[in-house]
Amino acid sequence: MQLPIYNTIKKELLLDEKGCHFIQNQRNITKNIFTKKEKRLVIVVGPCSVHNIEETLLYAEKLKKIISPLKNLFVIMRFYIEKSRSAFNWKGFLYDPFLDGSEDVITGIKFARKALIELTKLKIPAAMEFIDPFLSSYFTDLITWGFIGSRSCLCQFYRQIAASLPFPMGFKNTPDGCIDDAIKAAIFAQKPQSCITLNDDGRLNVTRAEGNPFAHVVLRGSYTKPNFAQAENINFPLLVDCSHGNSQKNANNQKQVFLNVLNATQKNPAIIGVMLESNLYHGNQKNKKNLLPGISITDSCISLDETEKLLNFADSLLYQWQYQHQ
Repeated sequence: MQLPIYNTIKKELLLDEKGCHFIQNQRNITKNIFTKKEKRLVIVVGPCSVHNIEETLLYAEKLKKIISPLKNLFVIMRFYIEKSRSAFNWKGFLYDPFLDGSEDVITGIKFARKALIELTKLKIPAAMEFIDPFLSSYFTDLITWGFIGSRSCLCQFYRQIAASLPFPMGFKNTPDGCIDDAIKAAIFAQKPQSCITLNDDGRLNVTRAEGNPFAHVVLRGSYTKPNFAQAENINFPLLVDCSHGNSQKNANNQKQVFLNVLNATQKNPAIIGVMLESNLYHGNQKNKKNLLPGISITDSCISLDETEKLLNFADSLLYQWQYQHQ
């Protein structure tokens, strides 16, 4: 099966002028947060993985109502359509949008791009983890924040991709919990360099990447233990993932990680944000043949109700701290 070139898909599912303006505005906000022109805390929140577009957009609509009154947070929605795998398993919506092994990648691309355009209409910025570099190029014009996974941060190719993208890129620490490798990856991505890319017409190009000054580190814990407590001592831009190794994949632990990191931001200005895995309802489910709506089919997530409480608490607390320092 031959995939359509990027230009064909982007013309078929075009981001309009208003959408382009919104994406650029959101990217400008992220840069202001990095340079401390804005004092908002970044919150990347949303499902562990997208598996149903209607449910994802329903989550987005509800999230929009929650975040609209918040003044001290910059909330970005997770839109994860690929899953990195150590063992053979479901590789995500892009590869298998119907959850039946049909691997209809073209439909996965089109449905995902349509959904991202809907997010821009809702005025919700989106975050994505880049796993297959050829597939991610169908969406980079719609993304405000990107991530390189823990299994990929050692790879030079992904570091070069991060160097060429016009939005913040976070490198997760490796699965064994090593933070130094993620810092090295981010420093690599900050440097100007040449790299090989596919352009929108499907041709290989030598591209001069300017370097990404907003490359940063993501603490996500390890297979055996969390590492979020180390955030206080790292003098490098970082975001803390409250799920994965830091919660030991137990959604009930995300709240405590979130609160601990929130307090740590007062001691370490290098902490720019946190990530929460959240869905319409708490938990996860394994049986893909009899799915319940709004529940993750990958890692366990907190509910949107729980998420609302945490976001409101964080916004109020940050307001108090800023008021005290005026």
